Amino acid sequence: MNTIDLEGRCAVVTGGASGLGFAIVQRRGMAAAEILWAAVAPDRRGAGLGTRLVNHVLDELSADGVQIVEVKTLDPSAAYAPYDATRAFWLARGFIQLDTIDPLPGWPPGNPAAILAVALAPTRQSRSPAARGGA
Repeated sequence: MNTIDLEGRCAVVTGGASGLGFAIVQRRGMAAAEILWAAVAPDRRGAGLGTRLVNHVLDELSADGVQIVEVKTLDPSAAYAPYDATRAFWLARGFIQLDTIDPLPGWPPGNPAAILAVALAPTRQSRSPAARGGA
C-alpha cells in the first residue's frame, strides 16, 4: 500500500496513478482522534484495502500517543440498508457503539448518529487490589 500523509490528517491508498481509498483524521486533543471520513473505491471493496488503510491509520495514531479513536456513522435505527455494511466494517475492526445521538449537531434530524470508538491503549489503571496483585 502506498500512503500519503498530509500532516497526520489524511492517508491515501493508491494503485498506479489512481486513488483507491482514503481516510481523513482529526485529532481531538492529545489522546483522542476521530476518523471523519474513510472510503474505498466501490470496485475495490472486499479486497482488504479498507482494513489495511484503517489499520495503518490506527497504528500511526497509536504511535503518536492516541488512546481512543471515534467514528460516527448512521445508526441502525435509521433502517437505511446501505449503511449496514459501513457499520459492520467498523465493528469488525474492533470499534464498539457507545451511543446514538439524534439529532447530532450538524446532521439533519432523522439521521441518528451511531457513535463508535476503539481503544488503542488503556485509558485508566485499575485500583482493585486483585488487579495490583495484592489481597
